This record gives sequence, structure tokens and C-alpha cells, in this order.
Amino acid sequence: MANFLYLSYAAILAALFTGVLKIKGAPGGTKALLLPVVAALAYGNAVCGIGFAIGEGGLLKALNTPRFFFHVFATPLLLFLALKLARGFKVPLAEKPAVLWVLWILSALLVAAGIMQELASMELVPKMELGTLRYAHPAPKPPLGPIVANLVTIIAGALIWRRAGWPVLFVTSLAMLLTAGIPPKLFGQLPGNAGEIIFMLGFMFAIRRLAAASAR
Repeated sequence: MANFLYLSYAAILAALFTGVLKIKGAPGGTKALLLPVVAALAYGNAVCGIGFAIGEGGLLKALNTPRFFFHVFATPLLLFLALKLARGFKVPLAEKPAVLWVLWILSALLVAAGIMQELASMELVPKMELGTLRYAHPAPKPPLGPIVANLVTIIAGALIWRRAGWPVLFVTSLAMLLTAGIPPKLFGQLPGNAGEIIFMLGFMFAIRRLAAASAR
């Protein structure tokens, strides 16, 4: 069942990727920032979904390895996407140059921490969970990049809600935070991965809203 759900998540994310591609009039750079993250999430779910069919070994380990590079280098893109969206919705704070500098520094720190946590030691081991098979670190650490990106987007979503009366990005970001907090021992990574889909939908809806507004 879990394998089917992961593959379903991958299919939904692939459809979301296509949906983002089709948006016309999107604010400059927003699609380029979102698409790599959506693609990375689709890939990760697909690998988790097919692991049981491949079985333990070098092939499955090789397929899992890119997931950790995606975590480190793709996730910080969401910091800049949140800023671009806030600027698109005319949030005054987002226009301050200092905010961009803070995000650059934060992004660099997150990449450095991610390299130390995820990539410096790539001693991946097979892990069975709810009938699925993937390779993971023996003792995973809290994913700082996704956590920080989520919190930054919650703040951006709240400011957008206050400025434009549009709560969707805040709600979807909060849903991500809540689902990620469900203990893995209950349902594995399934709730958190479902929350990621909701999170990505929030970004897509925000881009669509700004594109529609610019077309008027």
C-alpha cells in the first residue's frame, strides 16, 4: 500500500510540474525556482515507491543517492521563491534589500550544513518501512533546509495574507509543518511527503494568482 502511495505522490507531483510549466505570465524567475524542487520531490517519491521491486544492492543505492543532493541544493531555492512571491503581492518588507542579503546568507549556511549532514558521510544503509525499501543514513538528522524553508514561507504567507487578503500560501505552508511533525513510527514518511505536495500546490497557486493579476 505504501509503495502505491509513494508512486501516486510521484504522479501527482509530475502533474503539478506540468501545471507549473503551463502557467503563462508568471512573475520572472518563479517557475525556474519552483520546478527543480517539484522535480526533486517527484523523483524521491518514485524511488521510494519502486525500491521494493529493485531490491537491495548497488542499483537502488545509486538511485537513492541523488535524493540527498536534491535536499541540500534544491530546497534553498524556496527561500528566494517565497521572497519573489511576497514582492509580487507587494509586501513592503520584501522590497527591502537587506531581506535578500539575509536570505543569501541563510541559504549559504543551509547548504554548508546540508553538506556536512547529508553528503560528508554517504554511508547509506537499506531501510524497510511499511513495505517500502530505500537507502538512508543510519542515524538521520533533522532536515534543516526543509524546516527553515517551511518557516520562511509561513512568514511570507502570513505577510501576503495581511497585505493582499490571500491566505492560501500561509495555509499550505502550515499544513506542511503539521504533517512533517507526525512521528514517522506511525505512518513513516507518508504524511510528510503528502504535506510536501500541499506545500508545492501553495506555491503553484500563488504563481497562478500573480500571473492572472498581471494579465488583467
